[in-house]
Amino acid sequence: MKTKKQTKISLEQLSILPSFAQYLLQHHLNDYVTVQLQFLEDIDIPMMKYFKELSYEQLFQLSKDSSEEMLTFLAANKARAQIQTSIKQWKENHMPIIKKEEIQAEDVTLSIYLRKKTFLHFIQDFTPELEKILELINEIDLFLAVSETELTNTYGACNRSIGILAS
Repeated sequence: MKTKKQTKISLEQLSILPSFAQYLLQHHLNDYVTVQLQFLEDIDIPMMKYFKELSYEQLFQLSKDSSEEMLTFLAANKARAQIQTSIKQWKENHMPIIKKEEIQAEDVTLSIYLRKKTFLHFIQDFTPELEKILELINEIDLFLAVSETELTNTYGACNRSIGILAS
């Protein structure tokens, strides 16, 4: 069995995720949001209780805006900047509807899971090439792993500072 020598990928040198994100932006943004909201019905993310008063149209628009922002960063090969922007919005309490202290660890992990499920749904539409699919999945995994790590670290730091303030 022949194995391909893999070079180490980094968030700064993604090769396929940027074109995948551009593809989603140009051809499937509304579909991406629709699929994500469908998957959301089966995933119990605790923070979604804060969004229950929104109409489907309002939730769709919020999801579309955030998805478009994320995909635009990824299409520009600025995955790390996307993560940093998300963290800054969270730390500075600039998220729509929800306050930073209302986020739970499970919100972070389940949101990452939801994002991966949604990405994977569109891969076969993007390319039928197995090697390209596998490389794209590796890049998605890297992006989501770094996102989850950074967001989890931020969650821990926010909770520690809230605990210190409450003491």
